[in-house]
Amino acid sequence: MQPLNSSFLKDKKVILICHFSSTAFMQHLEEFLIRNKVGKLLSIIHPLHPKEAHVGSHFYICKDGEIKKKYQIGVLIMPELFHYMKDSILNLWWIASSKEKWDLCIAANNLNAFSAIWLRKLGLIKKVVFYTVDFVPNRFNNKILNNFYHWVEKFAVTHADETWILSPRVREGRRKYLGLDKIFDQKQILVPEGVWIDRINRKQKNGDQRTAIFAGHLKERMGVQFVIRAIPLVLKKIPDFKFIIIGKGDYKEKLEKIVKKLKLEKHVMFKGYIKDHQQVEELIASCAVGVAPYTKDESNLTFYADPAKTKLYLGAGIPVVMTDTFYNAYDIEKAGAGIVARENEEKIARAIITILENKKRWQLYKKNALKFAKQFDHNLIFINNLKRIFL
Repeated sequence: MQPLNSSFLKDKKVILICHFSSTAFMQHLEEFLIRNKVGKLLSIIHPLHPKEAHVGSHFYICKDGEIKKKYQIGVLIMPELFHYMKDSILNLWWIASSKEKWDLCIAANNLNAFSAIWLRKLGLIKKVVFYTVDFVPNRFNNKILNNFYHWVEKFAVTHADETWILSPRVREGRRKYLGLDKIFDQKQILVPEGVWIDRINRKQKNGDQRTAIFAGHLKERMGVQFVIRAIPLVLKKIPDFKFIIIGKGDYKEKLEKIVKKLKLEKHVMFKGYIKDHQQVEELIASCAVGVAPYTKDESNLTFYADPAKTKLYLGAGIPVVMTDTFYNAYDIEKAGAGIVARENEEKIARAIITILENKKRWQLYKKNALKFAKQFDHNLIFINNLKRIFL
């Protein structure tokens, strides 16, 4: 493979706009641009859930890899619709007041892309990329509000220079629910979740062959309850098995009750939310298998997405036990990097035991996991897609 060259970024001016909840694609892209000293970067961040936010909307400007200016407003609690309207107004104001002409804006969320497209029409931005993490047929219970949301999404897809999607299912969903014409398929480019292959420290740890790990939001649709209920079955074959859970969410209390009911307190550890992403990477690399047991339902956000956690597990060199909710689960299984299991405790237990019970088999799964993950290195993904836009 030819060495990656990011020198084309040196004289570029780039805007990133996103809503922040936890470290994800846009934060990794931001890190990549700063590390590779993009000419100028304006990063605008809004809280995804204001009621849970510690900081309000803010922006900062970096030049040649160094922060030159910061600005932040307080946390504003208001109805959801007004919250997003406020964010769009701030996008328009902050970008216009920068008094710059920007080469590219990558906007996550259709409303952020909507404001960027209008700034392109005003000549302040040359190109707009609409980045989408998922597709939600029923984003709002209110039908009028939901229709308006999807009208904005359709506008963003049809007017952005490119739309980056995590799963080919997003194209299908937009055709099915939005009536989007097939001619717009070519503008919706698959840009998968990635992982920092070179950053994860795997060398000093051979991994604990008895420990599984989950990293993510604690929601019922994430399926962690199936893994907990599978543990008594796993313990019959692997008596010292442990399960580590990283993350926070409104389902945590329910999960803790299941652990207590099954008397698994010695086998399940809740680590909570870990802000330092590198610390999360190291903890995952020290385990034996990662789990992604999503419930299978088209209304589940994961059906249209590409879970970052699976790339994180694979990049850390550990195999994955997963349901087939997301589109590329069987690709991982075919590569010998994991096992697809149904969302019930018996199937999940069997998959975990299959991977961990035999040391040689486990080591082969680990080798295959890292080999499969290398195609998703962040550097490779970012450079290839930015080159297509700029060169």
